[in-house]
Amino acid sequence: MKKLILATVVALSFVITGCDKEVSTQSQVVESKVNLKTAKIKVGKMTCQGCANGIKKKVSKLVGVDSIDVSYATSMAIVSYDPMKIETKSFSDLINNSGYETLWFE
Repeated sequence: MKKLILATVVALSFVITGCDKEVSTQSQVVESKVNLKTAKIKVGKMTCQGCANGIKKKVSKLVGVDSIDVSYATSMAIVSYDPMKIETKSFSDLINNSGYETLWFE
């Protein structure tokens, strides 16, 4: 009986510890997402969806960029970013240096 109680206590301590780590990790993610901003960028010189995919791949690698959606059909890029880690000029410059044009920001 003592072994069963000890095993139960040990198992519960692992469960409780795991839950605490999970909760703190989730709260950190939520806290960091609160500070995100969104930039809408009109992009020129794209000739196909492959161009849009290339822009998305490059910009998404920048530190501070949370997500990006680029559409050839609308010539728009929507970037979710952390302004404490990156300035809009960084992804604008990257788009321009890749052979496209950032026509305007919103």
